[in-house]
Order: sequence, then C-alpha cells, then structure tokens
Amino acid sequence: MKKLNLVKLLAVLLVFNCSSDDNSNNTESQKTRIAKIEQKIFDFNNNSLLEERIVIDYSDGKQILWSFYNNNDDLTFTEEWNYSSIGYLISIKSFLADGSPYSEEYIIYDDDNRISQTTYSDTDSFNKTISFKHNNDNTITANIDSNGANSSKVFELNSNGVIYKEIRNGNIIVSVDYNNLNPITKTTSFTTYSYEYLDNGSFPSTWSSIFGTNPANVVLFGNSLSDQSDSLTSELISKITSDSSSKEFIYSLDDNGYPISMQSFYDGNLRNEFKYTYE
Repeated sequence: MKKLNLVKLLAVLLVFNCSSDDNSNNTESQKTRIAKIEQKIFDFNNNSLLEERIVIDYSDGKQILWSFYNNNDDLTFTEEWNYSSIGYLISIKSFLADGSPYSEEYIIYDDDNRISQTTYSDTDSFNKTISFKHNNDNTITANIDSNGANSSKVFELNSNGVIYKEIRNGNIIVSVDYNNLNPITKTTSFTTYSYEYLDNGSFPSTWSSIFGTNPANVVLFGNSLSDQSDSLTSELISKITSDSSSKEFIYSLDDNGYPISMQSFYDGNLRNEFKYTYE
C-alpha cells in the first residue's frame, strides 16, 4: 500500500495549493485562500459506484491534512503535511485508520531552495531515496535507490527553468511543450496528448507555491514529468486528448472566476468530482 504515490498523482487531477504568492494581507488575498477540497472518485466502469472520498484540509492556505475514506465512508488513511518556517513542504507522515504510523517522506532543499533529495520509508519495509544533482547544463540528474535497486534518469530544463524533458538511458521518455506554464502537448513513449483551456477562470494559485518559486521542484517532488507537468498552470484545463483517449473537465465558477466544483470525465465516464471551499 503506497498511498503516497496516489497523493502525487492527485496533483495531476488539479488538486492545488492556494496560498498567496506574496505576504500581503489584503482582503482579496484572504478571500481566495482555499479552506478545504473534497474529492470523490467513482468506479471507472460504473460511475454510480463511489470508490473513495478524499478530504484535504487547509490552514493559512496550505494543505495540512489529507483524509481518505472508502466506499462505505469509513476512514482508512490520513496524511499530515508539514512545512518549514518559510512555508516549504518538508515532510509527509501517514497513518492508518487506527492512528498507527505507516509512512514518512522527507523533502530536502539546497541553499538555492531547489529540492536536492527525497526519502520515503514505510512499515512494509519499503525504502526509497532519490538524490537530485543540479548540473550546469540545464539538466538535473535523479539517482534513485529503491530498496537497494539503483537507477537514474535526467530531467532537462527549458530557458524558463521548467522541466520539459525526462530522459532515461539516453532516450526521451516524456517531453512537454509549454506556453509559459501551460502544457500544450505532452509526448510519451506511447502517444501525444493535446491540451485545451477555458477562455475564462483560473485557480487562485498553483501547486508549486508549497515548494517555493522554483517550478522544477514540482516535478522533482513526484520524480515524474508525466505525472506532474499538469500541476504548474493556474489556468483551467478543459480537455486532454490523444488518439486513443479523452479527458474532459467541467467547472462551476464563482464570481471571481475561481472553481467551486469540477467534474472530470475519462472517455465519457465520470471519474472524479471536486468541491472547493474558500475562506
């Protein structure tokens, strides 16, 4: 049971951090901070069947507690998200329903506030350490030790400092074309995905603000360009299509143009419902 992997994938499903990008205390900043997100995940083959419910509680605009419930609405799992004195995510600790510890992950930053290492361990005796070397040629080398099995890969940054290629054994396995921080196309070893956006509306902020101002940190946190590339933008993705699949996102917006709810459909089937509550 590696719930942490699920958490990182949820970032792709537009779970975001809504802390202000500055330290101002103006009224508008306060109004646009998130207080809670609730997600419902439905059975892919029967969208009348609820698989799981997830509630994310926020404090001062930062997610602090994830609570996972099964289809009977019984609590199964929780995660506590912890931050440094300057507001960067530094650890995630998870617990089983009875409160007993299950896993710990730590995020370490270098003097330039770039993620330099992540470590993960759980009570199933699974341990993983990923060390990131920030090179002088706009690349980052990830060295992975997964229970003693070693591997590596390279991330390549564009001129804006955004990771846009993931390379393993000399082969590009994922590449993303961006317009600023908005993915336009994403090409994997299997297919190419094209993105469309709503003309109006946006999220108040992005996932990246819990990692500081370096956009590469979002991808390094998940160690995956494919999973994390959608998490950089604050714009509202309306469709992601390939030659074999389609994802559509339907939003309801408040008067400020911020989402209060969202439904995602995979190949026409309802897969997720999100409800966003603001302070």
